[in-house]
Amino acid sequence: MLSLHKNNDIAMKYYEALGISRGITALIGGGGKTSLLMRLAQELSSFGTVIVGATAKMYPPQGIRLVVPPDEGVLKQALAFNNLVCAGRLTSEGKITLEAGDVPMLKNVADYVLLEADGSNGRPLKAHALHEPALPEGVEKTILVIGIDGLGKPISLATHRPELYAKILKKNLAHLVQAEDAAKVAVIEALHDCVFINKVENEAAMKLALALAAMLNCPVAAGALLKEIKPCLLR
Repeated sequence: MLSLHKNNDIAMKYYEALGISRGITALIGGGGKTSLLMRLAQELSSFGTVIVGATAKMYPPQGIRLVVPPDEGVLKQALAFNNLVCAGRLTSEGKITLEAGDVPMLKNVADYVLLEADGSNGRPLKAHALHEPALPEGVEKTILVIGIDGLGKPISLATHRPELYAKILKKNLAHLVQAEDAAKVAVIEALHDCVFINKVENEAAMKLALALAAMLNCPVAAGALLKEIKPCLLR
């Protein structure tokens, strides 16, 4: 197993690195939210009940019982047989979403509720429009996901809502995104409680992640969700 830790014994699970507590956790930002959602769900369901869903839109995860529409009695029955279920309302695109009124009920049914609260079209970085993210009342933690692979690429290619990203930075779309740029957008938007930097797969990526973390004003963890690399705390 490749590790970015000097001592593998101190490496944590993702829920530990991100300080996930009982209640509602929302994921926002760049690409990797669904992967992080499922990694957290798998870890947390080993000792508690978990409901996953989206206040934006996402495709239903494979291999997990889907309760459509969200119903308290059905969810309780489903969680009695398996600690992990998905809840939502089907859209015309075959995706699922939750209405604001659904979420308080989910919190009463499961130990942990994990929500994907906006979309990024797979781009590693994102600027949020005025209607984003879709954060329901009662969220205990909001995690901003940043893909380290967005650094060094032009705003036009690295970001979702590139015109808005460029406007925040007062740069043009050809500007190559630097660590200080990603940090500036995150700090100005101020939508999160902590940051997860994804795709930190080697020492060069870790160097960039450390530079980015140093400019943020919140807890920061890094990892590589699709690689066998455990997460670590950067600040």
